[in-house]
Formats: sequence, structure tokens, C-alpha cells
Amino acid sequence: MNIGHSIVAVMASVVGWLLAQPLLAIGDHLLSSVSVADAAPMATTLPLAITRPWRWALRCGLAIGGLLLSWRIFSRPVTHVPLLLDISVLIICMAALALTAAIDGASHLIFMEILILPVVLLALVGLIEGRASWIPMLAGTVIAGGGTWAIYLLGRMVYQSEALGFGDVQLAAVCGSMLGWPYVMDALILGLLLMALITLALLVLRRITMQSYLPIGAFLALGALLLLFTTTPPWW
Repeated sequence: MNIGHSIVAVMASVVGWLLAQPLLAIGDHLLSSVSVADAAPMATTLPLAITRPWRWALRCGLAIGGLLLSWRIFSRPVTHVPLLLDISVLIICMAALALTAAIDGASHLIFMEILILPVVLLALVGLIEGRASWIPMLAGTVIAGGGTWAIYLLGRMVYQSEALGFGDVQLAAVCGSMLGWPYVMDALILGLLLMALITLALLVLRRITMQSYLPIGAFLALGALLLLFTTTPPWW
């Protein structure tokens, strides 16, 4: 990477850090409208808000995302999709996943409103790219969404409780459209692995107990974020 690329990478990291502020405002606005009836069972206070650790995690994550975004742009192959559209989709996917992880991690809630715009833009790119793009995206959506939906229904039937929330099912389907098949499965496995490792560490440190709840959606979003920058989605 030459000096010009390095300067762009640093600027992208700063922009990522600054992008966290409006995203946090959006997140707090969404959470402030949550009623007692709609709050997650483990929520203890209302109005809800993104907690301080997750705020810092969002800022740092987006700063790192800015660096990875610049690398992704420099290594982008030549396609007939406008560069600005691809970059916009990548930034919005990154922002939506990061904000979803922060909100779900802090308050155990997933807002589909955050994920609608990436889906619309991905559908647009899929139409432009053609079958080579939208078939893997559609397969990823159906398989990831269908698989997690089956787990959701199984938990309700067998255990009379939700092994997954329906928001987690929606998030998995969106991750499927972002990453396509088969990368979405890698993202789901990576997310569950991250959750297992962090759960083990928190148990060893006695910060949680076996009865504590960890938000699955936050880790699924983190897994998708990592795959978004380390693989090549079908639409890129």
C-alpha cells in the first residue's frame, strides 16, 4: 500500500469513528420508544439505551471497519456495477450490522428498521449484477433464514420457549443476503464460536452465571461483519 492509500485508510478510519455518533443517536431514539410490554424479559430499566461499553465497541469497530473498507476498495475487481453503489452498500451493511450488534448486546432487542435499507440496496445490486450475484444471495437468505426459523419453531414446540428470538431469524436472513451462500454459514458458525468463547471467559471471570442471558443476535452480526471484510460477497 503506497502513501496515498495509507492516507485514505487513515481518513476512512476517522470517518468510521465519527459515523458512530449518528448511529448511536438512531439507536437511542429507537430504544427510547420501547414500551415495557415490548422490552426484552431481561431488561431492567426503561427507557433503554446503548450502554457505555457497547458505545465504545461500536466506535472502535467502525474505526477498524473504515480501515478494512479502504483495503476492500483498493482490491475491488473491475465490474459493471458503479463503484459508488458498491461502496455505499458495503458502508450501509457495515453500519447496520454494527448498530444491530450494539443494540442487541446492550438491550437484547433487534430492530428490523435498521436492516431494511441494506436489503433494498442489495436487491438493487443483485438486479444489476444478474444471476451470478442474486442466486447466491437468495440461497444464503433462504438457507440462513429458513434454518434459524426451524430452530425458532423447534424451541417453541419442544421447550415451550424461544431458543432464538424471531429478530435473530430476521437477522440471519439479512446476513444471508449480505454474504450469500456459502459464506453466510461461515458467519453463523463464527458468531456462535465467538459467543461460546466470550461466554467461557465471562464464566471464568465470574461476570455471569449459567443462568445469564447472552444476546445471540449480537454475535451473529459480529460474525457477519468479519466475513464481510475477509471474503468476497457475490455482489462485490
